[in-house]
Amino acid sequence: MFQLSGIVVTDGLRISDKAIPKSLPKLPEDIYEHLRHRRFQHTEDMCWGICRLLYQRYRISLDEGRYKIISEPWYRGGKADIGLVQGEKYEDLVTLIAIEVGEVRADKPIEGFMNPHLRELWVYPYTVRGDWIYEYPREGDHYYIFKRGPRWEKVSRKLNEE
Repeated sequence: MFQLSGIVVTDGLRISDKAIPKSLPKLPEDIYEHLRHRRFQHTEDMCWGICRLLYQRYRISLDEGRYKIISEPWYRGGKADIGLVQGEKYEDLVTLIAIEVGEVRADKPIEGFMNPHLRELWVYPYTVRGDWIYEYPREGDHYYIFKRGPRWEKVSRKLNEE
């Protein structure tokens, strides 16, 4: 965690806190059918909500077939819960946005961005509802977007040397 905070402070990674809008578009039938047969590893409501948010943000590219929303795409940080990918065959898919639902290891953003294709890593942690109890309660449905900062190249070279 200390290493991650150091990289954020030195502008190697950028983090933004976003709120999930109350109203999201429905998924088109083809995307819904593809995802409906997959089993999400986390709360289905959260996973479907984040899929709808992805669709809202990348609607044009998804409708044109340039991108796809899939469950469990691989990226350098491991297997994401949901992702925005590019490519036709499963073995050729390139993960552009990896989304982790629930809690993640602190090193996932660092590992994930070692992959040059990854544009963003979204982390959608559980809120205070249900059985989940946190020392620092979260209000509303927030997610965090990690992106490479302006000094990422310098930081990644140093990490590779270590």
